Amino acid sequence: MNYITNVGKAISLGHRHILLILVLLTLLNMTFFGKFILPGIFFTMVIEDNMALTITPITSYENDRTVDSSQYQNITTDTVNSPNQMHDYEPDQTGSMANCTANNINELQRQQHQASHPDSNTIIASCHQIHYRVPLSSFHNVPSIIFGVLSIANGEGPVRRQSIRDTWGHNHRGVFFLVAGPWEEGREEYERYADLLWIDEEEVYDGERSVLTWKTLTFASVVHRVMGDADANSHARLRGSGGGGSYSHCFKTDDDTYVNVENLYRSLYNASQPHLDYWGWCQEKKYAPNRNDGKWSVSNHTYPEPMFPRYCQGAGFALSRNFLDCAVGNSHIARARFMPFEDVAVGILAERCRITPFKVADRKMVRL
Repeated sequence: MNYITNVGKAISLGHRHILLILVLLTLLNMTFFGKFILPGIFFTMVIEDNMALTITPITSYENDRTVDSSQYQNITTDTVNSPNQMHDYEPDQTGSMANCTANNINELQRQQHQASHPDSNTIIASCHQIHYRVPLSSFHNVPSIIFGVLSIANGEGPVRRQSIRDTWGHNHRGVFFLVAGPWEEGREEYERYADLLWIDEEEVYDGERSVLTWKTLTFASVVHRVMGDADANSHARLRGSGGGGSYSHCFKTDDDTYVNVENLYRSLYNASQPHLDYWGWCQEKKYAPNRNDGKWSVSNHTYPEPMFPRYCQGAGFALSRNFLDCAVGNSHIARARFMPFEDVAVGILAERCRITPFKVADRKMVRL
């Protein structure tokens, strides 16, 4: 399954052959795109496999508290900006400052840390409580960039994750795969590799019901919680030997994307550039939402404003510690209205935090 709008000429190969190609590309410090070899940071790849894509219902998982959804109100489309007020919008107005509504969001935030398993906890995103599990020990000695890779738990997901473990993620700490679905389906892989960030949500990719936003916002929240200093009552901080406090950015990408890690570091830490809080292949102007039927359309009920904020495309973008301190620490993730497109959702957070997207200077550095 491909999560990118335009795959273009991305490679489509059997996964048995792609590992050798990616290893060679890593050695050459290059990326391969269609018929051309170009220096770059990441490109989109498509890995074929015979495993069928399945969607399974959520089940509770052992040793963790089950949430009674009736205890809270999750109305992510009932906001301070109502669809019947569209005539009051300015032509370039976005929905970034619109909040979700929940009668007891403060109580939800107070109850975030009640999971019984040491690797489990909850976050609040768009007035919605999300239970997650992540191996805390894997945050020890992470490098300054922490990676979150969107991946489906079953279907093609296991093959794609293994391809990354064998190529650009090989021997690289701080790479976490963001999965959802029933806990029992991912338990063995979670325990074997200790690199899954699992959320207790349905693994669904159906327009406005997509789980991608929940995964991305949980990743950002977990990095801030585990590595930051904002909440003394959260997971124990990882101190010493390069542990907590050492990261500068998190980088969100997809499991059909190859990342040239060395070039990414060079780009983010280029002395000639300002500190980069929000970096990637970003929109240079605001665009109107697609109101037509289709994969990337959004209804007026979900997003009534005439324009999206500027945002970086979801194949890969970096968020600084400063970005997360604002987005998580100031409860913007908890209170912002739900946006089903995860890259736009991050653009909304950037606008709330008054952070401007920084577009990669050379299109060759990012091949979609």
